[in-house]
Amino acid sequence: LQALEAEVKRLTLKLREKERSEGEFRRKILEYAAEIKVWKKKYEMQKLAATVEISEVKGNEEEISDIMEQLNNAAEKLTRLDAVKDLKLLQSEMETALKEISK
Repeated sequence: LQALEAEVKRLTLKLREKERSEGEFRRKILEYAAEIKVWKKKYEMQKLAATVEISEVKGNEEEISDIMEQLNNAAEKLTRLDAVKDLKLLQSEMETALKEISK
């Protein structure tokens, strides 16, 4: 009888460990799925990005320099906005994953 009780206890512990491992694997899968969505969205946004070429003309160097600086500033702002969007999307996906885990 004691051997049977010990076996039940051992199997119960083993089952709990398997359930914990399964929960951890499920959490990781959801995290990876969230990251995949973010990177996919980022890739799609990059495909839509347009490239602007500026050829310098002799004369008006000051005006051209000013325009180039404005374009560089705008590009930096867009890059930061894109990074913020990526972080917000990742946060949203992680929250969704956490909700799935807690079910």
